[in-house]
This record gives sequence, structure tokens and C-alpha cells, in this order.
Amino acid sequence: MDWSLLLERESFFVLTAAALATLFLFLFRLFLAWYSDQWLKMPRFRLRSHLVRAGAAFFTTPEIK
Repeated sequence: MDWSLLLERESFFVLTAAALATLFLFLFRLFLAWYSDQWLKMPRFRLRSHLVRAGAAFFTTPEIK
């Protein structure tokens, strides 16, 4: 790998650093989720399932008996 490209172009260095930081933080988030599920036995707040339930409640018509 040509290290001079990272050192000469500040924008490319920032892009590379941001990509590495994003990858590291994503892996750290996965580790924390695994740790919470396996060791702490703590259920996680799952935003996607809450959004699906809220959307279904908001956009469907209620059944009137």
C-alpha cells in the first residue's frame, strides 16, 4: 500500500479514518449486543420491531365488531 497517498491528501486520510472508525464502532456495537444477550440476559430495545408495530397500528384500520 502506498502510504504517501494517505499522507499527502488530507481528504483521503479523513475518508480512510472515518471508514475505519465506522467499522470499529459497528463491530463494538455487535460485541455489546452479544454481551448483553449472552451474559447479562438483558433484552435489547429493538427499534425496527417497534417501528413496524407502530406503523401497523397507525396505518391499518381497526376492526369494529
